[in-house]
Amino acid sequence: MSQGSAKGPSVTSPGWQDYAIDYSSGGTVVGNGVSVARYTQIGTKVTVFIELTFGSTSTQGNDIRFTLPVTASSDYSTDVPLGTATLKEGGVVVNTGHVRWNSTTVGVIEALRVSGSNVIKSAITSSLPHTWGDTDVISATFTYEAATAANIAPGRNNDHGGLSGLTDDDHSAYPNHTEWASYTPTLTNLTIGNGTVDAKYTQIGETVVMFAAITLGSTSTVDGDFSFTLPVAAANVSIVLIIGHAKMSEASGSRWFGHYTSSGHVRSFAVSGTHIRAEVLSSTAPFTWDTGDVIHVNATYQASTGI
Repeated sequence: MSQGSAKGPSVTSPGWQDYAIDYSSGGTVVGNGVSVARYTQIGTKVTVFIELTFGSTSTQGNDIRFTLPVTASSDYSTDVPLGTATLKEGGVVVNTGHVRWNSTTVGVIEALRVSGSNVIKSAITSSLPHTWGDTDVISATFTYEAATAANIAPGRNNDHGGLSGLTDDDHSAYPNHTEWASYTPTLTNLTIGNGTVDAKYTQIGETVVMFAAITLGSTSTVDGDFSFTLPVAAANVSIVLIIGHAKMSEASGSRWFGHYTSSGHVRSFAVSGTHIRAEVLSSTAPFTWDTGDVIHVNATYQASTGI
């Protein structure tokens, strides 16, 4: 793995922290379930990971509404999407959803459903997209603009993020970070052969931003449930989280979309009845792979260790 050089002084970087999330406004009762909610903020950008595992006394109401960790900008409108969600039944069946802005203090998770030839949003109720019960899981990853900035780093054009007394070489307001660097991921169930892998990442404190483009060659093969390693180990959470988006492109021009998880797996979205589910990749899914086909991934996640 090629590491970028660390920047910044020996100061505490803005890290990930837990927050006391509240689901009660939508009628969700956590009961003896397990709720995890974490966030980080740099400037006005807030990134959040949440997961709720239902217990035997947990119940779902008429909606999934939850409190945001930091007050959001009022510039959003009610239907603005902020990120993606997964809805698991018994940890096996996965339905896909999204997170949207509801107010400056509340977010909403909704399921994605098929209606004719369109994909629409749908409220998550006690029986939709399935009947909720013990061990079912809701998880989401999203980013939004905060009303007030925090942990501001010096900007460009000599304005230094509005901080006085800094020179262009002064990193005193920067969180510790690495330069963008290439890395070589370990591929599972994909033989790259004469194909190419372009993967890069940067780390800011405990936050990792990465992208990858994997292009198949004439001797490349996809053999099953495809995954590739992260550049930096992800923080330990109780379940696998969605950390980014994926696009699978055929050389002919067709496009399929999906997501990337904290376990390094790529999933493609597929229709199942009236729902959108995340499906495992194989040699023939979401299409039969061939020369020139490409898998693109971009992701943001919490690292197990900050810098």
